[in-house]
Amino acid sequence: MGLILFTWWGQAMWKRAVTGENDFLQLYAGARHVFTPLLYDIEASKQVHYEVTGGGKYYPSIYYTRLPFYALFLHPLSRLPYRTAYYVFEAVSVTVIAVFLVLWIRIYPELILFACLSVPLLVNVLNGQDAGLVLSITGFAMLLSRAGRDFAAGAVLSLAAIKFHLLMMVPVALILHRRWDFLRGGLAGGAVLLALSTAAGGWDWPRRFLAVVANPELHPGPDHMITFRNLAWFLSGAENRPLELALSAGLAAAFVYCAWRIRDFQVVFGLSLVTGLAVCHHAYSQDLLMLLLVVALFATSGASRGLRALAMAAALPPAVFLLFHGFPFSVAVPLLLTSIVLAGCSDAYAHGAISHDSGRAPARRATA
Repeated sequence: MGLILFTWWGQAMWKRAVTGENDFLQLYAGARHVFTPLLYDIEASKQVHYEVTGGGKYYPSIYYTRLPFYALFLHPLSRLPYRTAYYVFEAVSVTVIAVFLVLWIRIYPELILFACLSVPLLVNVLNGQDAGLVLSITGFAMLLSRAGRDFAAGAVLSLAAIKFHLLMMVPVALILHRRWDFLRGGLAGGAVLLALSTAAGGWDWPRRFLAVVANPELHPGPDHMITFRNLAWFLSGAENRPLELALSAGLAAAFVYCAWRIRDFQVVFGLSLVTGLAVCHHAYSQDLLMLLLVVALFATSGASRGLRALAMAAALPPAVFLLFHGFPFSVAVPLLLTSIVLAGCSDAYAHGAISHDSGRAPARRATA
């Protein structure tokens, strides 16, 4: 079934996947312009587009918008011809995802079924995206945490800052569950990455980074987003930042309630990922790849059957196909993510307040 889906739906993206005229363009531009003032220069990124496509063609919104340390890591690829660099990146991405699956399938064998049916996994590969790297890094970090190595887990997780907005609720989970070693590891890793970013991007990189990500051109297609920007736009008929922020604040508050009362750290960590996907403003179908880890976390913890079922539903193809059809169908995705968090609230309320564990031991099981 997975191979049939891969062949049938992916055929529309094959040409761009083969030529590399996809989201990898921004990563190659960043790799080329690291150590220069052009790292976040849109016109400089356009020149890379023209060069790669043979001139006269560029892809709006595909400009480098990651932190400078990532461009530094990618810099060796800029020494290669574009097509070669693209194939190397894709090979690394697929390999890392495969390692993630092998490690987690040992714990949760059914994960292979969800991976074979994962449309976000297909999009990630065919569109030259790096959501698979974020998934794998986060999955490796949680394996370390399960083994009681929280500091190492935090240090590894800091690498997921290549798309830090997807994990914005994770620190809340760590603080409310008093996973201080995990948090310290993340801060230590983050400090190193901050130093590397400053070395690679200059002292003023935060100003230039914020300026480029504030460009509306970089956030097209709200009807194909998985976030509350989608829902707010649908309800208002136009961009509505106040409504989006209100919805995001409400879901974040619901997550805090879950994190405070649910004793199982794996469940809370999974809910933090789901909440982050809904409230982060900029996220598309490939970012739903994080749900593979959420499904595995819920299945190997004390998550209730309802919580597991909702996570599984969100990870299956129908949810993503609704997203691809735009309004009004696509609003089902942020609503489904919301339902997962609200189901967590229901479980938290049903099982009462709990005390929190402050050690580095693996997560404790809930009574759900």
